[in-house]
Amino acid sequence: PMLRRALLRSRSSIALNASRALAPSSKARALSTDDDAKAKTRAQAEAEAAKKINAGASPLFSWTEVDVSNADRTIPRWQNAAFVVVVGAFFAYFGNKLVTSELSRRERARDAREALETRARDVVRATMGDRNEFDLDAVVDEDALEGLTPEEIAALVERERDARGGERGAS
Repeated sequence: PMLRRALLRSRSSIALNASRALAPSSKARALSTDDDAKAKTRAQAEAEAAKKINAGASPLFSWTEVDVSNADRTIPRWQNAAFVVVVGAFFAYFGNKLVTSELSRRERARDAREALETRARDVVRATMGDRNEFDLDAVVDEDALEGLTPEEIAALVERERDARGGERGAS
């Protein structure tokens, strides 16, 4: 019977100790409250760190990462404005160069075309002479007609005929 009693006591003490170990003590409850406070503090600190990181991000390049070795640094608006002005000036300068070069290229092409037509017109006039007919085989300076299509040559001859017909009708 004594042995049995000892066995029962040991079982109950083991169960009691196990329930005490599993149940939160006042110290454990205080630690869990401290953990909640620490978690809130940690969350606030993380939020502030994220705010500092985002404050350093430029709205112009939001996809870039900013080196936050100095976490209090923010990019001021005037720096962003200066950046926009510099980029705008860059595009304006090179855009102006592009437009100017394109316009001068077109002007050179127009002048070359006019010079070609003037030279061809002189050859047509010289070949026609007093006659009102143009003979392509009689053209001595064939380079004068180079660059003109047969339709353009025919149109030029027709204009010269019309011009001569108007001169003869006026005299």
